[in-house]
Amino acid sequence: MEIPQENRFQLLQQIAKQNSDRRAKAGTPFLPTVFLSEESDWMILDEMFMKNCSEPYECQMRARSVFVFTKNLNDYSMMNQILIAKKIPFHSYQYKCEKQIKVILKNLSASVKEEAIYQDLI
Repeated sequence: MEIPQENRFQLLQQIAKQNSDRRAKAGTPFLPTVFLSEESDWMILDEMFMKNCSEPYECQMRARSVFVFTKNLNDYSMMNQILIAKKIPFHSYQYKCEKQIKVILKNLSASVKEEAIYQDLI
C-alpha cells in the first residue's frame, strides 16, 4: 500500500471542513446559586418566587438544603430581595457585575485629593 505523497492529510482536511460549519454556542454568564436551609417553608417561598420571577427557575434538594438556579440576573436579584425582606436564612454569592473592584494607584503624591482621583476615573 502506497501513501500518496502529494497530499497526505486529505482525509483530515475533509473532516475539518465538515466540522468548520459548526459554531460554538454563545455561553450564558454564570449566575450564582441561592442556597436555602431546610428550616424554611418551601411551598410559601415557591409561590412568592413564581409571582415575582419572569422565567422559570430550577430547584434541587441536596444535603438538607434547597439549591435554586435562576435563568437571568433580574430573577436572581428579586429572589435575594424577597429572602432578605422575609428574613429567611439563605446563602448566595455575588454576581460578577455586583462585586466591588479594588484598585491600587502607585506613585501618587500625598497632595492629590481623593475627589480629584474619583473625577479622573469617571
